[in-house]
Amino acid sequence: MVGAITGLLQEWQAHEPPLAAEEIRELVLAAALRG
Repeated sequence: MVGAITGLLQEWQAHEPPLAAEEIRELVLAAALRG
């Protein structure tokens, strides 16, 4: 789970422009479901 979140943050930081909070929440939910 922590690894998924770390990967998620790297993915988010690589985005230009940065993702909106709503998109981030969706990504976090998807990562949590993947476990």
